[in-house]
Amino acid sequence: MSEQSNSTTKHHRVIRRILIAVLIVSATIPVFPFDALRSKLVKFLDADSGRAVSFLSSLWLFSAPIGAVAGIIFGNSVLRSARLTIDTLNLLRIIQWAPFLIVWTLAFGLTAKPGQQLSLLWLLTYCAVSTGLATAYDYLMVRYFGGVDWKTALKKIVRTAIMRGLFISLLLDVTVAGELWSPGSGEGVGYTVCIFLAAIVLLINWFSGETFYFNAVNRWRLLLAVFESENLTSLIGPSLLILLCMALWLVTAPFLFTASPVTVLTSLSMLLAGGEFYGDVSVSLSELAAGMLVSGLLAAAIVFLRNRFLIVSRLSDPLIQVCQLAPIAALPQLQYVYRVGFSRSSILCVAVFTLYPFLCAFTGLRGQGVVRRVALATSEALPYGCAAFVFGEMWNATAGIGFMMTVAAATHQIDKGMAGFVVLMLLFATLTIILHWIARNVSLKPALVKSALGF
Repeated sequence: MSEQSNSTTKHHRVIRRILIAVLIVSATIPVFPFDALRSKLVKFLDADSGRAVSFLSSLWLFSAPIGAVAGIIFGNSVLRSARLTIDTLNLLRIIQWAPFLIVWTLAFGLTAKPGQQLSLLWLLTYCAVSTGLATAYDYLMVRYFGGVDWKTALKKIVRTAIMRGLFISLLLDVTVAGELWSPGSGEGVGYTVCIFLAAIVLLINWFSGETFYFNAVNRWRLLLAVFESENLTSLIGPSLLILLCMALWLVTAPFLFTASPVTVLTSLSMLLAGGEFYGDVSVSLSELAAGMLVSGLLAAAIVFLRNRFLIVSRLSDPLIQVCQLAPIAALPQLQYVYRVGFSRSSILCVAVFTLYPFLCAFTGLRGQGVVRRVALATSEALPYGCAAFVFGEMWNATAGIGFMMTVAAATHQIDKGMAGFVVLMLLFATLTIILHWIARNVSLKPALVKSALGF
């Protein structure tokens, strides 16, 4: 009986590996420059959709694996010291989102030499860094708080690395190749890429054999362990690491960057002395609050229905998995079709970006107190919301921190743009600390509220 079971298991593994190989080969078709392969893609899609999927696939396949490997190597070097591991985790929790919270044109202007043109290599490096930071964070969290060996940790983080690579690749695709995504100049490719990403996400989850509930519960078991380990002294280590990074930036600025910490701080003081910047901050924060309120209420309603009705839970699982990335691709066309204005555009982006993190957090934190559950869920969705309004203001806006960074990059005011980025990172870090303090110190005792909300 055991031999038959082992034979069946091996048979399933062979089938799974064959399917994964077929998926990888199919996904790499858009990457190769052969006209025969590209013509097949164009016949299946259309010229613009083929170019968008090709660019997305190129960024993802040629950057995510390299970034993931670099993140794992970095994680293994940090794990030699328990104190350094904790400090690095606390720092990476914020820093891993830096590539998403800075306008990519500003990042290019910071690192580009005079007259340098944007290249695919720079974009691949940008994607690799984004994936590497997220992979390092998850790898350290799984190894240190999960208590597993490196082989088991690799299996647990591979999905996160793939999704983060797809996420940053999609955002760059939409903004770098904006002419393909704009419905105003043609049909737009958003719906086609949305379907493509939905298929990829569902296939990845199918191959891994993981459901939405399984992923949410297991991830938040680790995130709660990280949260419980935090205290006031947790800020000391990350602060020292940031000062070290600032010192390195100051030393290397004349050789590698077009701006230094000194010039950025000078621009920051000028921004704070004026009144226009406070208006930009107010616009972005209002967009963030409105969008997260919409997605948070919608996520709470979905979780309530999933907890009450088993059939809803089963039917909604694949739809929720798709919500992680696919709707983002449809945003440009949705904004055009429904004539979404400047102010509502970023709110829509925030709501779409933060829906899945809210769903994941509300599901994984089941059994926690209402206040803790809401505060930690908001903290988990916060970086997605900040990335969303930066993306939305870069794409379609007349005010906001993201809009200010975009204009600064376009007018070669790198110091001013970096000052806005510093403020955004400080706001993100401050809001995260406040939400974690609320989750730790504020409680709502009446059980009626908990049962009424279905939490």
